[in-house]
Amino acid sequence: MDPKGQDILFNSEIRQKDLMIQMLSERLDEKDGTITELKETINDLKETIAGLRETLDEFQRKLFGTGSEKTKQDKETEETVTTIVKSHKRTTRKAKATREDQYGNLPIHKEVIPLPEEDKYCPYCNSKMEYVTETFVREELRITPAKYVAMEKIGLAMPYYRQEFLMNQLG
Repeated sequence: MDPKGQDILFNSEIRQKDLMIQMLSERLDEKDGTITELKETINDLKETIAGLRETLDEFQRKLFGTGSEKTKQDKETEETVTTIVKSHKRTTRKAKATREDQYGNLPIHKEVIPLPEEDKYCPYCNSKMEYVTETFVREELRITPAKYVAMEKIGLAMPYYRQEFLMNQLG
């Protein structure tokens, strides 16, 4: 082989080796970048796992731990923390009106029915019986028709024919 042919062959081999070295160098840089990314991902995952373990431990303490909300702390480590909370007014539902509330201001008429003279004596020993208490029989509500009709018509939007039917039922 001639020396010029050897130089061309030698130069070609050198170029191939340089290309191979350049490719390997790029591949090493790529691997180093990948390794750095994976290390960052591992650190992030370790932090996430630590947080989740802490949360899991807290839930387990709440679920399986003692029922007391008190914690044991050293007196030296206690700190006084003042929290200012906006005050609010609690609203409750209005209680249902009782019968006394609804009809308490209406006039009451008590009707006492006298006993015949023979019912005032005991049937067994024939001694005179004493008054003990009254017996409640019933309550009646007297309705003034004109005011009632107006209230039903305007307040409850009830037509006259229905009012007439209801009043006929009431007598």
